[in-house]
Amino acid sequence: MPKINGQEFSWSNVKVTAGGVDLEVVAVKYKASRKKENILTTGDKPTRRSYGDVEFEASVTVLLSDLFALQENVPNDDISLIEPFNVIISWRPKLKKNTEVVRLVSAEFLEYEVSASQGDMKVEVELPLIISDIVKG
Repeated sequence: MPKINGQEFSWSNVKVTAGGVDLEVVAVKYKASRKKENILTTGDKPTRRSYGDVEFEASVTVLLSDLFALQENVPNDDISLIEPFNVIISWRPKLKKNTEVVRLVSAEFLEYEVSASQGDMKVEVELPLIISDIVKG
């Protein structure tokens, strides 16, 4: 159904909180997937399907200065040692009253990789997360 004067979610409407602290991010990514497999019996086409576990992936991308800030209070600058935390992503278009909230549950940093090249005006660092669930609402 077409909407007139509707407003879609955009990056300017997002707020990210990690462990209760507002986090300045330049990107956020999260994904849920379920393992599925066709089962072949007689014939050459699948006749059944099996369903497996649900898996989750996520990451936040921060500026290099924010990575350095995260490293300040952990041993050996190892952000993978930070205790599990929830990441709260709030989406609220300016013309709407309701906020859509997505919670990445029990997040921990897995790794980081810094890459910079001549001419870069900023250095962005993607921080992959291991999470146990994605909860909307």
